[in-house]
Amino acid sequence: AYSIASCISLVLYLVKPSLVVHQVWGDEIRFSGVFSEPGIMSVAAGLVVGLSIVRPMNIFLKTGIAVVGLSCIFLTLSRTFVVAVIISLFITSWMYFPRNRKWYGLVGVSVFLVLVALSAFKFSLSNESKSEIDSISRTDSIANLSGRISIWETVLTERSKHPFVGEGFTMGGLLLMHKKESHLSYEHINPRLIGRITLHSGYMQALADLAYPGFLIYTIIILLTVLRPLFKDTQRQHPVLFFSALYMLIANSCESMIYSAANFPTIFFWGVVILLNSYPMGDKLPKKLVAR
Repeated sequence: AYSIASCISLVLYLVKPSLVVHQVWGDEIRFSGVFSEPGIMSVAAGLVVGLSIVRPMNIFLKTGIAVVGLSCIFLTLSRTFVVAVIISLFITSWMYFPRNRKWYGLVGVSVFLVLVALSAFKFSLSNESKSEIDSISRTDSIANLSGRISIWETVLTERSKHPFVGEGFTMGGLLLMHKKESHLSYEHINPRLIGRITLHSGYMQALADLAYPGFLIYTIIILLTVLRPLFKDTQRQHPVLFFSALYMLIANSCESMIYSAANFPTIFFWGVVILLNSYPMGDKLPKKLVAR
């Protein structure tokens, strides 16, 4: 379903871009595809890329879907999901497809030689090219992670005052109202919409919502979901589930992906949690399953 949605999004972008872009942070325009927000498009595209690569599939179909997913991610200009996909694919491939490890060294050497050649010939980009790269990579916002650092500092400051009592499930956005420059206020807030205010980190969201006790339980569950296949899946039978869990764990650091009761990424992740923790692995794996 996400593959189809990504294909339709790209077609619409080529035909009529205004239908699939979203204005954020003033004048900044981001690709959102057929979804309501660029972040949702990024989640979908990242899953499309990872799941198409790690699961058995016709090589041509696999390549086509992966290219579509990658195109959607880069159009959203979301660095979080680009990093999450790259790291998750590398670790999953290293664990579950050892025959591919020989290519990593070749790629590394090739990149090194290219960099040496560029340095030797004193290659440099034009000012226009540098400006274009800066615009795409948004290098000016790396230092403060597009304002996330300020939000997280507010959460940590306010939570230090009440470490054991949170704001309530999905209500962590209330903490931002204590910041003087915030546009939020108790007089103008709509209680029904407070749950839509994102802190741009599922972990910070958990800390704001549930205080330190809830944050620790939440984080431990997510970590154990990744560590279980890492150490217990000795037969290496679950690359799809492992990639999904790892991808969500990493992306959740800079986007609130696993925090709500009603968004697909959260529901999908808890489904992965149930599958990974209920399926027998390692020495406990039934002989029939091993043979199969």
